[in-house]
Amino acid sequence: MPQINLNLSGVSDLEAIPAGVYPARIFEVKSSTSKKDNPVLNVVFIITEGEYAETRIFHNLTIIEQSMPFVKRFLRAFFTKEELNVPTFELDTEALVGRDCRIRLIQEKYEGEWQNKVRSVVRPDAETDDFEELGGDDDELPFDIEED
Repeated sequence: MPQINLNLSGVSDLEAIPAGVYPARIFEVKSSTSKKDNPVLNVVFIITEGEYAETRIFHNLTIIEQSMPFVKRFLRAFFTKEELNVPTFELDTEALVGRDCRIRLIQEKYEGEWQNKVRSVVRPDAETDDFEELGGDDDELPFDIEED
């Protein structure tokens, strides 16, 4: 395997931004497979305004039966109830790219480092009261969330 020499001196570590609500846009959506061979939707948001504009926020949704209520809450930020209220919703991931929203972030410690976690996503014109949790603390959920 070829070697690459990298000078990492002066490169700062990624830092979590403060918890709060931020205007954002979906920058990228990819599908992948988890370690347990379940489909995963990998979403990259980019904050669009303010001090943290251009910051990228990463969010993964594992597509399993137990997580579908959380997936539906996420999709409600981008599609109408009528569009989602069908027997089989066909998601074109490219149709999500460029869509505006608002995201509520929290900070969570992972392996000793503070990271941001997306707790909810709503339409850009939604009131702050409209935010619904995309998931509770892992201890509060009636099932295990698969981590990649």
